[in-house]
Amino acid sequence: MTIRQFPSATDDALADQAARWLMRVSDPAAGPDDHAACNAWRTADAAHERAWQQAVQFWRRDELALALAVAAEQAAAVQTGARRWRTAALAAVLLLTAVLGGVLMLPGVGSWLLADQQAPFYRLRQMTLPDGTRITLDAGSAADIDYSPSRRRIALRSGSVVVEAAHDPQRPLLVETARATVTVIGTRFLVAQQGGGRDRIAVQQGRVAVRNQAGIDVHLTAGQQIEADAVRLGRLESIDPNNVADFATGWRSFEAVPLKTVLAEIGRYRFAPILLADAGLGDLPVTARLQVSDPERALAALQGSLPLLIQGWPGGLLRIQRTHP
Repeated sequence: MTIRQFPSATDDALADQAARWLMRVSDPAAGPDDHAACNAWRTADAAHERAWQQAVQFWRRDELALALAVAAEQAAAVQTGARRWRTAALAAVLLLTAVLGGVLMLPGVGSWLLADQQAPFYRLRQMTLPDGTRITLDAGSAADIDYSPSRRRIALRSGSVVVEAAHDPQRPLLVETARATVTVIGTRFLVAQQGGGRDRIAVQQGRVAVRNQAGIDVHLTAGQQIEADAVRLGRLESIDPNNVADFATGWRSFEAVPLKTVLAEIGRYRFAPILLADAGLGDLPVTARLQVSDPERALAALQGSLPLLIQGWPGGLLRIQRTHP
């Protein structure tokens, strides 16, 4: 499989840090101490200064909106010929170069920046809290952590979290979203904010209580999950409890799932986009267990089991087409 090298974890971390500093010193309330701290970070390492200059430069670019429009238009026409494909690749590269600045304008990024704890946009983050509770934030997820002698609380601002809660009967752990509250004494479970204003709660071990904003509650035990919104709770469903453990390590199990859906999940852990040579290829069914948080590994597994050819292009862009018989 021919795949270009993508930005390293260090590059991603520096881009995130530069974005944070830019946001901090751009705040009208920023004072001399904020600017001094930012300057100290910039001068501490030449790589810091490069990341800073890129963030400033791309934040000011007028081409960002144009790149988004052009890339989408050209990618849609990719199957019409090699010349248009090369144009699509160039447009996508332009889009990628705008990401460092454009990421600050994406919906929800402000909430992500202001949270107590964040996971990088393309990687999982594992943490151990003061009481021994272990949490895994999914890529791009963010949460506020509130611990005191009388309470334990995790407010999930965005994304998903897997929690392995330490046992403490005197301080039940609360995991809150905008729609529901999950109460637990000691267990392992998943809380995932999904599209359409709904949350998914799945339990691997133990027992949790779920209550939505309307005051409707339900208890879940190991091997059960439920979807909840602000006014309704869905029906209890049986699941493989190991799916929660898989989620915490970046694995997903797919059963006759369209390739386009699988690639969308893999794409959440990649800096650069994945394009299909023809739209029909996206309907190819996939049955597999893949470590989506390791995109190259997942894509190699797909190419090894399906009639796919994956081509690498500048900027980390990938194009997937059918192999010829």
